[in-house]
Amino acid sequence: MTRHHVVVGIDDTATAFRALDRAAEEAARRDAVLHIVYAVPDPDEAKPILSAALARVYDRHPALTALPVPLPGSPAAVLAERSRDALLTVVGTRGLGGVAGHLLGSVARDLAERTNGPLLIVRGDPRELRHAPGHGDVLLCVTSDGDAEAAAVAFAEAERLGTGVRVRTTRPGMVHAALQAALGSALVVVALHRDPRVGSHLDRVAQALLHHSPVPVLLVPVPVAARAD
Repeated sequence: MTRHHVVVGIDDTATAFRALDRAAEEAARRDAVLHIVYAVPDPDEAKPILSAALARVYDRHPALTALPVPLPGSPAAVLAERSRDALLTVVGTRGLGGVAGHLLGSVARDLAERTNGPLLIVRGDPRELRHAPGHGDVLLCVTSDGDAEAAAVAFAEAERLGTGVRVRTTRPGMVHAALQAALGSALVVVALHRDPRVGSHLDRVAQALLHHSPVPVLLVPVPVAARAD
């Protein structure tokens, strides 16, 4: 029987290796195989980075099964395809503002519009956040009662972390309030509204959290049909 798997997208940046560390933790916690995906035109070019990634994973998680996956194509397209049946997909972003932030966050944004499963966006150093005062709970951002799938994920994450859940109902104009609320959390869970006819939709609050949240953001696809009218 095929084991469940977690997918992480990497490149040669420190941000990607922070995402790798988090993905390895998540795979170990779920007893899942870790697929380390590097989108690069020439698979031979990926060997040094993938070798370094494998060494890093096995140094921290000797019992974990990890598979290097070099593939041609754009990162978002490759990750969307590889993560179709994944328990979780993890990518890193530096979460900067302005033009730099737009470019560096483009893979995460494009993947969010294609993903079929939970997508974890990692930024910052998790060790620093873990020891920072006030960072401990899970913030759940919902827009309707139909976001129950995202709520279930948030409570499951809180149980694993041994913490609580704060629920915030968001509206398009509440970007600043959502970002401020994220300051007191270890993780933000956001419903990613999906319509099979047009794909996922990132509202203003979700876009702001994806690009500017100071802590990791977990996007959970929610079928439009499942949402309350």
